[in-house]
Amino acid sequence: MVAVSATTEICRARIHGQDDDSDSDIIESFVHLFAQHGGERAQKRRKLDSGRSTASQRSITVDEDKSVVLAKVSLELHVPGLKANQAERLKASYDSSEPLDVSLETFAKVSAHEFALSLCSPQNDSCIVSLNGSTSSESLDLIHPHLEVVSGDLRTTVNGHKRPQKTRAAFSRCRLVPPTSDRAFFELNVEIRWTLGLPVAEIATVQYAKMDLRILSTYFPDFTAGVNTPWVLSDFYTSVHVPPDDHAISARVQTALPDTTLYPFQQRAVDWLLRREGVAYLGDASDHTDIDEGSARLPISLRPTQDANGKPCYVSLIRGLVVTDAGAVSDSSRTLRGGILAEEMGLGKTVELLALMCLHQRQIPDGDVFDAYTGSSVHPSGATLIITPPSILEQWHNEIRRHAPGLKVFHYKGLPAPSAPKREHEAATVENLLQHDVVLTTYNVLSREVHFAKPPPDRSLRYEKQHESRKSPLVQISWWRVCLDEAQMVESGVSQAATVARIIPRCNAWAVSGTPLRKDVQDLRGLLTFLRYEPFAGSKPVWDRLDKTSFQEIFGRLAMRHTKDKIREELRLPPQKRVVITVPFTAIEEQNYAEMMRQMCDACGLTQEGLPTREDRDAGHPEVIERMREWLVRLRQTCLHAHVGRKNRKALGAKNGPLRTIHEVLEVMIDQVDAGVKSEARDFILDQMTCGHIKANAKNVENRSETALPFYEQALKDAQHYVQLCRDELLLEQKRLGRSTSEDDQDLDEEEEEDRDGQEVGRISILRRSLRSFLELEHACKFWIGTMHYQIKANENLTKPDTEEFHDREKLEVQWYEEAKKIRKELLRQSQGRAQLHMRKIGGKKPFYQIPKIVDLPELGGIEGRKILEAMDNVTDLLNAQKDQIEKYRQKVVDILMLPLVDEDEGKETTGDEYEDSTKVQDELYVYQLALRAALADRQATAIGLPDNLIEHELHEAEKQALLKVGHAPELVLEVVDARRKLKASADAGSLKGIISNTRSMLNALEWRADSGDGRAAAEVDIVQKQLAKIQSIANDQGKVLVELVKEQELFRAAMNQRLEFYRQLQHVSDTVAPYKEELDETFNERAFKSRERQREQRKSAIAGHKNKHNYLINLRHENAQMDAKHECIICQDVFEIGVLTSCGHKYCKECINHWWHAHRTCPLCKVKLHSSDFTDIALKPDIMKAQEEVQDEGDPSQPCTPGSSTTSIYSDISDTTMKEIKTIDLDGSYGTKVDMIARHLLWIRHNDAGAKSIIFSQFSDFLSVLREALRKWKIGAASIGDKNGIANFRSDAAVECFLLDAKSDSSGLNLVNATYVFLCEPLINPAIELQAIARVHRIGQQRSTTVFMYIVGETVEEAIYEISVKRRLEHMGRASNSHSHSRSGSGSASDSTAVLPSRSGTATPALREHTIEQANSMELEAAPLKQLLRKKGDGEIVQVSDLWSCLFGKGRRVRGPVLEKVGVVEREVGRHLRAEAVVGRMVEMQGGDG
Repeated sequence: MVAVSATTEICRARIHGQDDDSDSDIIESFVHLFAQHGGERAQKRRKLDSGRSTASQRSITVDEDKSVVLAKVSLELHVPGLKANQAERLKASYDSSEPLDVSLETFAKVSAHEFALSLCSPQNDSCIVSLNGSTSSESLDLIHPHLEVVSGDLRTTVNGHKRPQKTRAAFSRCRLVPPTSDRAFFELNVEIRWTLGLPVAEIATVQYAKMDLRILSTYFPDFTAGVNTPWVLSDFYTSVHVPPDDHAISARVQTALPDTTLYPFQQRAVDWLLRREGVAYLGDASDHTDIDEGSARLPISLRPTQDANGKPCYVSLIRGLVVTDAGAVSDSSRTLRGGILAEEMGLGKTVELLALMCLHQRQIPDGDVFDAYTGSSVHPSGATLIITPPSILEQWHNEIRRHAPGLKVFHYKGLPAPSAPKREHEAATVENLLQHDVVLTTYNVLSREVHFAKPPPDRSLRYEKQHESRKSPLVQISWWRVCLDEAQMVESGVSQAATVARIIPRCNAWAVSGTPLRKDVQDLRGLLTFLRYEPFAGSKPVWDRLDKTSFQEIFGRLAMRHTKDKIREELRLPPQKRVVITVPFTAIEEQNYAEMMRQMCDACGLTQEGLPTREDRDAGHPEVIERMREWLVRLRQTCLHAHVGRKNRKALGAKNGPLRTIHEVLEVMIDQVDAGVKSEARDFILDQMTCGHIKANAKNVENRSETALPFYEQALKDAQHYVQLCRDELLLEQKRLGRSTSEDDQDLDEEEEEDRDGQEVGRISILRRSLRSFLELEHACKFWIGTMHYQIKANENLTKPDTEEFHDREKLEVQWYEEAKKIRKELLRQSQGRAQLHMRKIGGKKPFYQIPKIVDLPELGGIEGRKILEAMDNVTDLLNAQKDQIEKYRQKVVDILMLPLVDEDEGKETTGDEYEDSTKVQDELYVYQLALRAALADRQATAIGLPDNLIEHELHEAEKQALLKVGHAPELVLEVVDARRKLKASADAGSLKGIISNTRSMLNALEWRADSGDGRAAAEVDIVQKQLAKIQSIANDQGKVLVELVKEQELFRAAMNQRLEFYRQLQHVSDTVAPYKEELDETFNERAFKSRERQREQRKSAIAGHKNKHNYLINLRHENAQMDAKHECIICQDVFEIGVLTSCGHKYCKECINHWWHAHRTCPLCKVKLHSSDFTDIALKPDIMKAQEEVQDEGDPSQPCTPGSSTTSIYSDISDTTMKEIKTIDLDGSYGTKVDMIARHLLWIRHNDAGAKSIIFSQFSDFLSVLREALRKWKIGAASIGDKNGIANFRSDAAVECFLLDAKSDSSGLNLVNATYVFLCEPLINPAIELQAIARVHRIGQQRSTTVFMYIVGETVEEAIYEISVKRRLEHMGRASNSHSHSRSGSGSASDSTAVLPSRSGTATPALREHTIEQANSMELEAAPLKQLLRKKGDGEIVQVSDLWSCLFGKGRRVRGPVLEKVGVVEREVGRHLRAEAVVGRMVEMQGGDG
């Protein structure tokens, strides 16, 4: 609040409206301002309430009791030379010495000492006076900001015109006091005032709200701290109330549940719940006492202060509210009964609520009560309504039966359908619900009843409603208590369930959740909305302006929470072991993972060490970061199983296929690598041929054909090698499947081949395609070799005509062309055979089905029969004409289809234009086929009266194209259409079916007349009956004709398609030997040649890499077949584990082959020459599994049963015997390391801990689907939250041994204490995600010690992720330990709780007491909402940029250099040091980018 004054001297004045260049007399200006202009115009007169008139009043009335003064400025306006006579003259211009209310239109600071302002008289809009004055710089600095606000945001006139009055809280009052005999100066008093009781931020209709709030915060700067400061998750958890340990609890509270003993912290929680409902049990009293703790408190956000006049008041900057009476402010903090029960997961929130229900029951009043929120009368009830997720509904039933069996419970399932049985309608009535103590329902039910809970809109109807609208019984009862279990489900409070929950009448309301924040801090507003906590729930502007102080005050009063680390001494849960099991990949999985790492590096442009491959690449680019994220997800999924993740399944060619075993995955990998070898080989041979083309196309080189010939010959050699390889593979596959290897078998249709006797096709079709592709290359090579011999022969400068060399070249030319022709015939054999097969079928059909000609019906006489004969004659003529047309088109089609195929042994040579030539004939064939189909459709329409709209459309479109001279044979199309149109001109005759129908109608009429005694009609009946029989016979015959013609048409269509396929393949073969260029190059294109040479070398290297990988995978297949075989090196005759595989398929120990190769450069066995790239590392060592247990201090009194060594540590080895037992369990088949080990572990538990149950948790639901399928095969029962009765089955069915839980499933509140083991299938950076699963078993009610197993695949991203997670956890534990040591009242030292010992990773880590672990877990849970930790679409957790690089490269797989390269110790150490520096630098860079 501000009150300032200043003395000023007016040096210049001007009256608006006068000459702008002339200054007015200062005194005259003030006189003009005060003047009432009595002589110039009549005074305005106003009727008062008494009816008498009075002059307009000079002052504006302001009720000072309804506003406060924010700022007050007083200016003494001294006029130089103001004398007594002038004062008297001034006094004569107004009636009294009362101040004049004016408007401060402008105020400006001209210089450090000078200012300018303008005043306007509200009684005379045209009276504006501008004044210029001066004062001290200090005074001007003080008054300037306040007068600027008044003349800006708060001015009441603009250029003398009043501004429209708007509802706003801030306003100003300016009063000009004239001089008196005692005071020879004017005084301008300016006030900035604020209307009392007007909450600006809450009222949407208040204009200028932002402006007013800014003014209010300007004058209360001490109250603005924290406003608009973003909250973080920890603000809520640090604000919640934690009952003090020494709080005295009544004995009545301690025995609230007779069959259950409450923990001390639960007793304190129940006491707090009672107090929040306005009652308390004091001392040993057996009954509760009403209390009112809220009335003595100030409303939230109100702060006491004084205005500029010293008047006491209260200010809320959040609400934009100023009041003088705090008790008159509506605020839910003093009236709300209930709050937020936010106990950490597993601490017994259900039991605490049940104790509250038993201790605080309602005294039910007589009659209905009025609910102010809904504005309706409702039935009072003493029941508690509990709204819960469906997954834990049964859990509530069980808990109530166990702890409070005296409570009557009812499950409300919602309003039944109108057609439901009567008993369901009776159950969903108000009367039935009033008879119970607890009513359970679900969020799904609330969502369905949203339209039955809210009153229908008030609409004027023309007629009264016939039926009364149904209304949910939930909103017709005044519930004693409404509890939202897992209240985070309502999130922002705008869902349908949240809407219904908010309007349900109640006396007490509780939001219950161990994780009240699902997305972010804004979720808390959803809880406040349910609690009706105004104004913070109903006004988003107020909620957005909430400062941290008020935030803490709200939730400090409203919410209560215990964490396990705070009450661990009281809780005494059974001990929990944490065991990390590190398993190695199988060799197959290892290879797949390594290939994915390579692909990831290529896709992201990074080296194996994580550095950019090029200096101009930005590894921190958002696109690269997103790729790294996607690949990290894929790598993590691969660590689980090769089928996890859509992209991984697609990469293995099994997007929707069945689950593959690890051996089947190996076969897929072998096929993929084999396909890669052949693909690179094809490109390599094509590059070789292109080099020959470039050589042969050099016009300036005379012997260009001779220089090109070696390239074609080498390409032919390579092509023949792969042709033979494909033939051998095809033969082996056919023998494996027991299939015929004859060439005739290859002529089968692919569809016939796949369906023949239901036999397995295997890889035959793939191998045939590979063989075909290399045969095409062999054909091209032979063709170009023949062409080169021809060109050498034809060049007289190289070969003289009629010489021996000339004839030799000619023989070679013919020989190679013949060789090429043989290959071409083989390529075309299958398509040619299929086409000829269909041609033979057509030839075998001759003569084709003969369409009988329809003869006219005989003349039998009769008047009525004559009409039938005339109609039948027309139809018969049309059918006979159609017969001739069909036979004509059919013959045309057959003639074309029976034309011999090109390339048959008829002496006809190929020209390269076979496909183009055939298309002309095929165009005619297509048109005749269309014409034949149209003719058959017309005949069908004539026979049965059913037109074919599709053929009509096709003909219409064909005609449109033909008119434009495009499409198939346009002239022929127009001819066909014209002929059809002429024939259809007589189609008005009707159809056979129509004639039969008319004849029957006529016959019925004649029979009726004959029965009536009409003799002529009786004679006609006999005639018509004979005609009808004849017509029906004709119709039956035509039906058979149509069936046969359609069969012929299908045969023609199949033959046409096969001929087209033959010519397409023939044209493709011809295209492979098309000229390289139309014209020769003027000079040798050396640049193109070198480019192809480089590509050849690259492809050669790629082929070698693929072959090595292929050999390695084949070796893996062999190793899997001989699991127990020993591996001996033939050089040293010793068994080895780390060895080398050569490209020729032999294995040696690494040291021996290293020495041998440097001396001989060949394979010791087969003597094949080897290069350094022909070796592949292989690891034949047995699988090594590590299991390490996380243990706590043995001296911890709260964990007397904790196993562990006498030395305190975080990790220590557990029994190797146990791991050996698990590993040796036999399984039928293998699905990969992790799936197999988890299954073996479950089987071991079944044998060693009979009846024990387990929870299996993964962030990827895909993996749980894979695991479930494998477990089903191995007869291990599993259930999940999505199964029908899945939770109940897991609890009660002994056959269900494990419960599958993924991170996306909402498991909040789920109690699975019947499980004692938790399997974490992969490590997580955010432990809060895995703690959701652990909390299902490690909670109140658990009677047995529990164990958490985390499975990690060694030397993968999982290890790096685990290290990051451990580091974060240890940081939390260190803070927790320090916090604990500082709060120990001086007893002991920090060393008592912390010791530095080796960790699993070999680094120094503190060994801490279990309470620090619990506190670290609590910190993790409170660090971020669960939804913010998970990606969408089931892609696992979110990894921050600062962690991303470390996950991928921080502890990845070993990067292997060349197998036989010699690297010195110094060089190795220098390289390691440089890589480490690069890693650290990259991590710092990524963290900086993330920040």
